[in-house]
Amino acid sequence: MKNMRLTRQVLLAILGAWAVVFRLLDFPLLPSAPFLKFDFSDVPVFIGLLINGPIGAAVVAFIRDFIEYLRKGGEAGIPLGVSMSFIGTMTMMLILHFYLRRKKGTWQLEQIVLTCISLAFSLTLVMSLLNYFIALPIYVEVMHWPIKNMIEMVLVAIVPFNLLKGAILGIIIALVYNQFKAYLIKRGLLPASYQ
Repeated sequence: MKNMRLTRQVLLAILGAWAVVFRLLDFPLLPSAPFLKFDFSDVPVFIGLLINGPIGAAVVAFIRDFIEYLRKGGEAGIPLGVSMSFIGTMTMMLILHFYLRRKKGTWQLEQIVLTCISLAFSLTLVMSLLNYFIALPIYVEVMHWPIKNMIEMVLVAIVPFNLLKGAILGIIIALVYNQFKAYLIKRGLLPASYQ
């Protein structure tokens, strides 16, 4: 039992390091919003979820975002971007946690489509609200971003970006789950609630 706990902790640290590496390979999805970047760092976070539930996902996401904050320093010293990243990631991971507890076995096309839709819409809703009420006002006041119409910014940039991000990650996460599930079960790393 103690060895398994140590194994899980070491794996979460390794996944955190992988998430940092994947974060370095970011790229813009929308030409109209090059400041919104996509990366694959949520995939190691998802594997952390599979290994240790929401706490495992939170540990991996925290490592990723804390290192990102140390590396870049945040916007005007404020950890706004990494906080938004953490909240967006954990929104998706909590959706996946509850979904995994209900839908056991290999995901078929129907589950993959449902996963993509769920992730895309939940991520879009949460990030749109956070951007409109918190992030964009801070960017305008503190960093003097020239945003005239916040609703337009949310509708033109935030909504399409997060719909795309959620859908892409949904497909990748479903593929990762179908590939890694048997391995994690064999190693005794997949919690019984996800089997």
